[in-house]
Amino acid sequence: MSRFIALDTETGGFDPTTDAIISLGAVIWEGGHEVAAKEWVICDPEGKLNAGALAVNGFSEDIIRSTGAGPLTAWLDFQGFVHTHVGTDPRFVIPVGHNIAAFDIPFIQRLARIAGEADPKAAVEGLIGRRPIDTMVIARFYQYVGIIEPGKPVALSALLTRYLPETGPQLHTAVDDARRTAMLLDRLEDELHHTIEGVRKFHKEGR
Repeated sequence: MSRFIALDTETGGFDPTTDAIISLGAVIWEGGHEVAAKEWVICDPEGKLNAGALAVNGFSEDIIRSTGAGPLTAWLDFQGFVHTHVGTDPRFVIPVGHNIAAFDIPFIQRLARIAGEADPKAAVEGLIGRRPIDTMVIARFYQYVGIIEPGKPVALSALLTRYLPETGPQLHTAVDDARRTAMLLDRLEDELHHTIEGVRKFHKEGR
């Protein structure tokens, strides 16, 4: 598989228009192996921090204040990380995540906005492109074709239990979730190949 960048965010809630982006994790993955990884903790001066979200990701206001970078610093460093490891042409960047299009990218756009970008959507698309690979969408397709049983949950935690039980409990840090999403994509790809080979064998033996 080609080099890609797996992304994940930890946030103060579910609404990128009002809730804080707390951390952003990025993992460069190629050929089944991690090439580079980095996580940014971000002091979002405008964003809300909901208690329920903090209970999941383990952050507190004190931790964010003491370890977080300003939005501009984090955004510029993230840009540098992407450019260094996957290039400056967004047409050749492959962003990967779990529910990335509906959740993580809007929060990355929030980071761009609070960092001062006049057009956050364009800024993010100009960095990582506009065609992410979403492991949640792949899992839902697998349900449609019968690889995953209909009705089974396709949350990241459920898919990790199914495909990567050896990795243990989810840590709910952005960089760890990004890393596990990269591993999950590899397993989903492997399962697709096995399924295709099984279908070919079935048709060959049935002749």
